[in-house]
Amino acid sequence: MACPYQQYYINQAGSGIGVIYRGAPYQRGHGIGSWLGGIFRSILPLFKSGVKAVGKEALRTGSNILGDIVENRPIKESFQDRMREAGQSLKRKADTKIENLMQGSGYKTRRQNITRSTYKVKILEASLLVRRMKINPTILIAHTKALESTSAKYPITKADVKVLTIPSGIQRKSLDNVFLGQLPKRCIIGFVSNKAFNGDYATNPFNFHHYKINYLSLYIDGQQIPSKPLQPDFTKSGLYVRAYHTLYSGTGIHFLNEGNDISREDYPKGYCLMAFDLTPDLSANANTHWNLVKNGSLRIEVGFEDALSETINCLVYAEFDNVIEIDKHRNVMVDFSS
Repeated sequence: MACPYQQYYINQAGSGIGVIYRGAPYQRGHGIGSWLGGIFRSILPLFKSGVKAVGKEALRTGSNILGDIVENRPIKESFQDRMREAGQSLKRKADTKIENLMQGSGYKTRRQNITRSTYKVKILEASLLVRRMKINPTILIAHTKALESTSAKYPITKADVKVLTIPSGIQRKSLDNVFLGQLPKRCIIGFVSNKAFNGDYATNPFNFHHYKINYLSLYIDGQQIPSKPLQPDFTKSGLYVRAYHTLYSGTGIHFLNEGNDISREDYPKGYCLMAFDLTPDLSANANTHWNLVKNGSLRIEVGFEDALSETINCLVYAEFDNVIEIDKHRNVMVDFSS
């Protein structure tokens, strides 16, 4: 009896993946039932806390009314005033709760507590959990037959981080040959204090400060990206919306009904990152197709409103399209140079 999987894998050799059902492209998650269930699970804690708040406010209002009666204040006037105070108090608590939920204050509060703390973390033990699978022998035979004609190729996204130091007293800096060879499809740039990056416990290495940047641009083989450089103003005028907008245009969520939990007001307060999609069709976030791999040199030009008062590090996170290849002898080959 012929192997039912053999022809399936052989058809993929040299001609891409065959017809495979991938589901409706516009559906995400598990349908409306899961969506409604998620909303209910999100609202339930708020409902419980709301009931507690109403109960406490009712108790406080009742005690205040009793106090007014003891002081010979008219009951009707006291009741109206105390109910108005209770309504305003509940509204204020609800607004604060919603604002904190929308702005992710829980994370921000923890982050603020961490920046003010001085402690040392020591990992005593770590475990790596690996799932093992026993493959059907029929599928293994099909793999062997297909690998006799060609190797298996798996596309991956390789991530690389470059750290560049900018000394104090500098007001404009050209960072040459940040990447030389294969060019990335996406870059995300941020600046942190050199002391924080090197482990100073009194500072936060994830505090991406703006340092009053007033110029930032990338150059690929001399071509400026974007065509008009970013020229934010982090002084009192607060004109930095183009830099903030790169968090959407450079990460693939610009035209989606999604966000990144970083508001425009919070952007200069430790979240100052700038993202650049370097693909010709702005598809760095897509997994439907590849773009041609290009080689060249990438340079970064950065300027500051004032000369730097301390040494800082420029962190450049980059993503590259690469392929892992496995031959019939199960040798794994990776070429990150092109």
